[in-house]
Amino acid sequence: MDINIFLFILAVSFVVLTSIGILSLFGSTYWLEQIILFFVVSSANIIFSTYILSFLRWIGPWGYLTLHAFLFIIVIVLRQFLPGKAVRFSLNDIIDEIKILKKDSTIVILFFAAAFFGIISFFLAVYMPPNNWDSMTYHLSRVGHWLQHGSLAPFPTYQLFQLCAPPNAEILILWTVAFVRSD
Repeated sequence: MDINIFLFILAVSFVVLTSIGILSLFGSTYWLEQIILFFVVSSANIIFSTYILSFLRWIGPWGYLTLHAFLFIIVIVLRQFLPGKAVRFSLNDIIDEIKILKKDSTIVILFFAAAFFGIISFFLAVYMPPNNWDSMTYHLSRVGHWLQHGSLAPFPTYQLFQLCAPPNAEILILWTVAFVRSD
């Protein structure tokens, strides 16, 4: 196995465990709320880490891995001192909520439509290289520059929107590209 893939799996593990530790401090009881919060906290973890690494000019796989491990240790220490509940996904709770949701057919249709389009999007993202104007002139060019220079600092460009537009989506792309070395 390639070392970058191993580092990526390790970084994903740190982000997942850190997010679960942070979620346990909130004490949410609904499983759907926990899933949404998990994705929000995980994305915030990656974006926060990228800004810190950018300040240090250390954006790259080893920088991410080091900072994610450090944040994971901080969450473990915080869990020792702050009260919190265990994050749990009880199968019975999920089944009960699904039974309630089944009564409303629009939610069921919306769920299956979202699942269908999610599967298609996942297939396209994995098997099709980015090839549209937006990806080539905006998203991936930002990611490539940031990764080469190890920082989110502004760079000379004729496309002003590369410097002005919010960078969070590109930061999440940057995180995966830093490990996998591919778009």
